[in-house]
Amino acid sequence: MVAPGYRRVPVRRTVRNRPVDDDGFGRFAPLLKGMSNKRQRGTPTVRVRGLSDLIHLVPSMLGFHPEESLVVVCLDEGRVAVTARADLARLTCADDIDDCFGALWDRYPSCACVVIAFSTDAEAAWSVVEDFIGELPADVWVDAAHVDGHAWFDAPFGVAHRYDPPSSAVAAEAAYWGVNVLPDRGSLAATLQPVISRPEMDQALARVIAIEPTTTVASALDVLASLSASPRPPSAHEASMLAVAAFSPAFADVVVGDIEHRTAGGVRALWTDVVRRVPPFAGGMAAVFVGMAAWVSGDGALVNVCLERAVDSAGGNQWFRFLEIAARVALPPSQWGEVRTELVRGRAA
Repeated sequence: MVAPGYRRVPVRRTVRNRPVDDDGFGRFAPLLKGMSNKRQRGTPTVRVRGLSDLIHLVPSMLGFHPEESLVVVCLDEGRVAVTARADLARLTCADDIDDCFGALWDRYPSCACVVIAFSTDAEAAWSVVEDFIGELPADVWVDAAHVDGHAWFDAPFGVAHRYDPPSSAVAAEAAYWGVNVLPDRGSLAATLQPVISRPEMDQALARVIAIEPTTTVASALDVLASLSASPRPPSAHEASMLAVAAFSPAFADVVVGDIEHRTAGGVRALWTDVVRRVPPFAGGMAAVFVGMAAWVSGDGALVNVCLERAVDSAGGNQWFRFLEIAARVALPPSQWGEVRTELVRGRAA
């Protein structure tokens, strides 16, 4: 059952009793955590047979265990189209809800949705759920749940159902396909934290800055080709060279132009290594590249972390602005090939 006053999802029996294809798992099925319901060739499918399965799969879809969060899962023709999350504390009024989730209905006007509040405070959780449902377009059908960390409920004061993702068959299946789930969002941000000392970073960066810019870009292209062909962590000097060259529009176009579903994992790994070996102000564009690769591979949570990391030093860059818009309007990664061609062509004009 759903809480009194909530509209029943027309396909509720399908959601509960028939498989729902989950199209978004890490590098294997990027389009769930990304923003599309179109399957890419070779993408594994996880079948969700009930609301409990879907709730237990949320950490796999996000890449971390949500806390004090509102999670919205949009279902389009029996598939998960997109998963979105916001901090409950941020959703204080109707405008906040519209800012965080309004683009979903523009992008997926025919979808149904499941809204799940993760919170230890049941009253506050259901209050935000009710506010969220009150802001939905009239023709959007919705189901709702609350998770307190140990149990989930499909109505206020309803029956408690066990919540234990590590023991869930669908979460285990996602893990089999390589989906890693971190303890919380902070752990995701920590994947971009430094791995060398600040003095070592500063010294390497100073040496690179002393080099003539065109020479730096040319050398960085050689380093990029070498590390792409034979992956390994870059040295501090190589990382600084790549980070500085990344602010060159021509160099950035080369990097972004090579990002596709097949290469996204390698691009993400390389530029994550760069981010972790340069000062934050120097790694802005490197963080954008990590975010671009994360978006193409469907990791929407990491996209937002990268945007936060890059905004101060790369916020005016075209690719930063594109990534920010893609995240805000739930642009499907399946459209990347077409969009990339148009953007690069426009820059060359």
